[in-house]
Amino acid sequence: MMIRRLFLSLSTLFCIFPVVFPQDKCSPANLRCEYLVNPSGIDSQSPRLSWLIMDSRQGAVQTSFRVVAGTDSVSVSNGSGDSWDSGKIDSDRMLVAYSGRGL
Repeated sequence: MMIRRLFLSLSTLFCIFPVVFPQDKCSPANLRCEYLVNPSGIDSQSPRLSWLIMDSRQGAVQTSFRVVAGTDSVSVSNGSGDSWDSGKIDSDRMLVAYSGRGL
């Protein structure tokens, strides 16, 4: 049985603050797939992906996100996935179901 590892990245996380600050201070943390950290396997074709935002500034909130998934971790880190790219989604939700190429 062949196991293919899927790499996920929240490549872009947009946040707003009471005062305008550079985007790079806001980053995703506690990345999970089906509520597990780095699962070795999942049994869902549309696993739920979740995260928290890490930002020490008071009042920071997420305003949009983008999820990138692929089989090459370097490509995913660079924002290019061969399995799924959600595109920018204007939302403050931190839970989304994978809807890319079959796993």
